[in-house]
Amino acid sequence: MVRLQQTLEALSGDFQVIVMEHADLEDEPFRSAVEARWRRSNGEALVPHEWITADISDN
Repeated sequence: MVRLQQTLEALSGDFQVIVMEHADLEDEPFRSAVEARWRRSNGEALVPHEWITADISDN
């Protein structure tokens, strides 16, 4: 993750990275760079619930 942060800093904001799955790290600069925390428990999601128009089964 440190290399990712160094690369983003070197690109001076000309590149966006969306990191998902276990990326909510406690240490800086990651903590202050988090824009959103998508959780079912807070009702937020990367794909809003109202966009989903069909049920998906596991079969």
